[in-house]
Amino acid sequence: IDYHRQLATDVFAGRTDTVDSWLIKMGVRTEKGAVVPECYYQEWIDIIMPLFPVKKRFDFANSEVHTQSIKKVRKSALKYMTSFQPSPDSMQINRVLTGHYWTLVNLKANVALRPLINDIVLYDD
Repeated sequence: IDYHRQLATDVFAGRTDTVDSWLIKMGVRTEKGAVVPECYYQEWIDIIMPLFPVKKRFDFANSEVHTQSIKKVRKSALKYMTSFQPSPDSMQINRVLTGHYWTLVNLKANVALRPLINDIVLYDD
């Protein structure tokens, strides 16, 4: 099973109840740390999902996603620090996505990413 694709599919469908189990299967979430409540994942989804509006473009020139992310990390990251670990399967993906984010911010791009996500990630077999 492609855990990354399934996680993305569930997140885009608004299913936060499966996020923890997918992260455990991906090796990102360790069961040794504190239990991570579903609301924690929902807060992150609320920060990230505006990048992917269904029928509109996202204006990266005015993006506050990075500011919101920093605030979220400062607010609660230490509480769940032992619940997460680096995963070889996802580290490169994280680097690529954050790199693309900053490229789009610097280019002041105004683009619709949702169609690409639908075609590349959420496609039906």
